[in-house]
Amino acid sequence: MNEPGSRASARIRHAIANAAAKYIAVDGINDFLAAKRKAAMQLGRNPGHNMPSNHEVEEALVEYQNLFHGEQQSRTLRELRIAAVQAMKFLQPFDPHLVGPVLRGTATPHTDITLHLFCEEPEQPGFLLRDHGIPCQVTSKSIRRHDRELIELPAYRFETRDNSFILIVFAGKQKYLAPLSGIDGRPEPRQNCTTPTKTMLWTR
Repeated sequence: MNEPGSRASARIRHAIANAAAKYIAVDGINDFLAAKRKAAMQLGRNPGHNMPSNHEVEEALVEYQNLFHGEQQSRTLRELRIAAVQAMKFLQPFDPHLVGPVLRGTATPHTDITLHLFCEEPEQPGFLLRDHGIPCQVTSKSIRRHDRELIELPAYRFETRDNSFILIVFAGKQKYLAPLSGIDGRPEPRQNCTTPTKTMLWTR
């Protein structure tokens, strides 16, 4: 009895996910929620109804990138991952781990390289950047804990000639937090730099 409505809802979700994926891939919108809202409005839909999940948008994004950005996507990922490895070596005192789209394989040329750092005091990474003459912005980032509560962690943002970086600092007791992914609600995948570099540069 409800099947026609369910099919219509699924079609709307699919259309919004595809449009949001294009906004992320082409226009460089890195915020999934913003991309979904813009896509819904473009399609004349209420942003509060029939919205796809972030996981559905990521699936649509992978499909779009594979279809339209195949070789370019591979080059982009390799360049971003090389930059990530170089930064992780520089930040080695803080046991850096790569997270986010650069690790998951959905990054675009507009994507920030996000690293999780682990130390005793949140000021320590800032001191290292300052000592090497690297200008940075002190900010914060929200993460979702295993109990699904959102908390704010200190973060640093800085740019190089080709890339921008976000360093999220897990300090003190927070060093042992295991954040959940905003894409699928599972523990956030992380990759450190102890594995040989070639394994960091795989293609999707």
